[in-house]
Amino acid sequence: MTDRDKVKYFFRAIFLLGSIPLLYSSVWVIIQTATLQYSGARVDGIVTKKAIVERPLHDSSGDTYDSYELDYTFNAKGRKISRKGRIISRSNWEKLSEGDVLKIVYERNNPDESLPECEVGAGRYFKSFLLLLLGLVGFFYGFYFEPKR
Repeated sequence: MTDRDKVKYFFRAIFLLGSIPLLYSSVWVIIQTATLQYSGARVDGIVTKKAIVERPLHDSSGDTYDSYELDYTFNAKGRKISRKGRIISRSNWEKLSEGDVLKIVYERNNPDESLPECEVGAGRYFKSFLLLLLGLVGFFYGFYFEPKR
């Protein structure tokens, strides 16, 4: 085996191992979204705070991006639940103001797992399926890629 083949196998392993967490997280988000959408409990909640948080990109460029975050409270199973720092889409964030009432969807068995109802649906599925597709491409590229001799 040449040094070039070793490098190719190294990148093959990176694609293969790197795609596994991507696949796992994509499937988890799809299952969580479906659970919330089809069997989640819906209650009214109150927006307690809105914020735009500047976050660093995960590279060495020093660049940042804006994260649109929302804090809200709601009552479920006889207790008040506060959710802080929920990242939502910019379009939904712009529609809301502090003190607004919004529909919250939560898991019936675990009210701590919740989302604003406006965030459950097609957009969340679309992003998850894109990540799933990317993970599958990486997985199969890593699994089936054979260095040329």
